[in-house]
Amino acid sequence: MVNNINEVIANLAKIDSATSKIMESTKKEQSAYSEEMRQKTISFDRELDAEVDKKVDAIRTELFASNQNLIDEYMEESTETHDKLDKLFTEKKDEWIDTIFNNIIKE
Repeated sequence: MVNNINEVIANLAKIDSATSKIMESTKKEQSAYSEEMRQKTISFDRELDAEVDKKVDAIRTELFASNQNLIDEYMEESTETHDKLDKLFTEKKDEWIDTIFNNIIKE
């Protein structure tokens, strides 16, 4: 019976040793998996940042081009308006001067 008890104790010691080895192995695997996930997260974040930066640059370029087109259109419109006003002034200045002068004299 003492022999059986010693055998049971020896078997329990083997089971305990095996359990300890399994737990240690599990911790190592968990640590390795955790590191792998950390590296994948870093890689994903870098790729995402690069993609976002690329899209932001594309939008910025598009907006700049659009704004430049609007500026060019407004410049052209203002030049046309200025030219029309200058032509009108050149054509009508004598008439306006006479009208203003006559209004001043009448008073």
